[in-house]
Parts: sequence; C-alpha cells; structure tokens
Amino acid sequence: MFKKLALLLLVLISIFSLSASALYIKTGEKIYIPSDTIINDNLLAIGERVTVDGVVKGDLLVLADTLLIRGSVEGDVFAIGAQVDMRGDARNIFVGGGEVFISGVSKHDLLVAAGKLFLHERARIGKDAFVAGGQLDIAGKIYRDLRIGGGEVVLAPSALVKGKIDHTVGKLSISDRARVVGAVTSFAQPKQSRRIAQFFAKALIAKQIVGFLSMLLLGILAVVFFPDQIKTVANKMTDKFWRSLGWGILALILLPIIVVILLVTVIGIPLGIILFFLYIFAIYIAGIFASVVIGHSLLARLGRPNAALIWSFVIGLVILKLIGMVPFVGWLVSLVLFFWAFGAVISTRFGTQRLAAAEVKA
Repeated sequence: MFKKLALLLLVLISIFSLSASALYIKTGEKIYIPSDTIINDNLLAIGERVTVDGVVKGDLLVLADTLLIRGSVEGDVFAIGAQVDMRGDARNIFVGGGEVFISGVSKHDLLVAAGKLFLHERARIGKDAFVAGGQLDIAGKIYRDLRIGGGEVVLAPSALVKGKIDHTVGKLSISDRARVVGAVTSFAQPKQSRRIAQFFAKALIAKQIVGFLSMLLLGILAVVFFPDQIKTVANKMTDKFWRSLGWGILALILLPIIVVILLVTVIGIPLGIILFFLYIFAIYIAGIFASVVIGHSLLARLGRPNAALIWSFVIGLVILKLIGMVPFVGWLVSLVLFFWAFGAVISTRFGTQRLAAAEVKA
C-alpha cells in the first residue's frame, strides 16, 4: 500500500509541477475557505485544521491533521490527513488518512487508503473505486467497478455497485439488500506468490537494517563534525514549523523543475548537475535533523534538555524508524516529518544560514 501511496504522491507532484504558475498557497494552524470564496487556481493548503466550504476551480491539494471539505472542487482532490471528511464534490478524489469519511460525489474515480473508511449512503462514485484499509464500510453508490484490499469489509444494505467487485480481504460481509450487478471475485494469494512475498519481505528487512545502520553512521559523523549546522536546522524546525513544512513541499516540487531548466541550457549544465546532487543529498539527510528534533523533544520531557546531541540523534532515529513501521498512520507521520526537516534544511542552506538572534533558542 505504501508503494501505491508513494506513486500517488508522485502523480500529485507532477500535476502541480506542470501548473505551478497557477497555484494558490495557504499555510497556518487553522485554514478556512468560506462558502462565498471562489479560487480560480489550484489550491495548496497545509495546516493543522483545514476547512474548505468555497469553490476551487482547479485541483485541491491538502496536507492536514483534520480536513473538512464541504465545498465544490472542479478539479481533483488530493488529501492526506489523520481525519478526512469529504462532503463536497470533485472530479476525482484521492485520499490517504487514518480515518476517512466520504459522503460527497466523485464524478470519476475514487482512490482511498485508510485505517478506517466509511463511504456514506449519500456518496456517489461516477466510475471506479479503489479502496484499501483495515476497516471499510461501503454504503454509497459506485457506478462501475469496486476493487478492495483490506482486513474487514462491509457492504451495507444501501450499497450499490453497478460493476464487479474484485477483492483481497480478510473478511467480506455483503448485506442481502446490497446490490451488486457484476461478479464478486476473491483473489487469494497462491503458495508460489507467498514464497516470493516471504523472500522479498526478508530482503526488505535486510534493506531496512542496512539503511538504519548507514543513517546511524552518517548521523554520528554529522553530529561530530557539524554540530552547529545541525543545531541551526533543528532550531528552524522547532521555531518555524509551518514555514519549514511549506518550504519542504515547495522545494520538493520546484527544485527538479529548476534543475531541468538549467540542464537544457548550455551554460547552466554545471550548476544544474551540482543542484541536482545537493537536492538528492538534502532528501537523504533530512532524516538526521528530524531524528535530532524528535530525540531532543523526548529527552527534554524526561528532564534531560541538555543531553548530548548525539544521544538526541540516536534516540530520535530509533523512534523515527518505529513510527515508519506503524500501519496506515506511520507513512503519514513520516511524510510530514520529512517535509518539515527538508524545508528547514533548504531554508537554512544546509544549516549555514544562521537564524536571527531572537529566533535562536538558548
């Protein structure tokens, strides 16, 4: 599922990269788009609580803890959040979250990956629905095919699927009053596939261990040789959370475009190559700074605010890896932490640009 979400994120970034000139951006703890507001561009909203009651003429991209959409989106909705409540209508709906509630209309397709999903009886999906999660309750109407992967799936009496149902689930319950026009097909994993899956699972574990040890070694070297730069980035992260988060998303989108522009010009090729490697390096080391902030925050709560920087990093790295292993929610938290740290790295120029005296913590 993570690979599908990563693919979704890449598609999302590509779409917004192509239309970056028509992008309206709002950041903050609480973001509200009132019902009498019409946004004629694509909207990027990053905040703790986001509510959209107005009209968005383009696409809507949201990264939030709590998201409520009651307005109309003429383009596609791309949403990532702990709690997502979609009551409005859109062309396509792509959602990843902990708890997802949908009672609106998707004129074309629906793609959801969630811990819990409830597709209300008022929900209408014009074409296909692709859903994955732990607990899935389907009560709405899907006018083509439904493809499901998850733990427990329930089709309520009000559910309608005008096409077929393909599923790979632990338990599927279909009400006698639910209407399914096409065939219901279960795809069980064959033995050979299970053996292949076990092999790749072992390879993935080995990769995770090697990756952890590599990051641990790189982080220790960074703490030993560049402690001031690490503190600068960490301070930026804690003092300017939303700004760093916004910078992280924008930099991830815009820097590759700048690199391509430089590479297609003769005089810009050397600078484009340098910028490309700096971009990749910043992505790789973002985890170091996220680990330092996480570890320092935990140690401060335990009464050790002055603990050595190296211990903050080591403890934070362990916590960061454990967070990434949590089903459904782990990838979301890891993604936010990455954007947060990546933005701080870019905005401080790898920790070489010091904050103003008023911003630096004692």
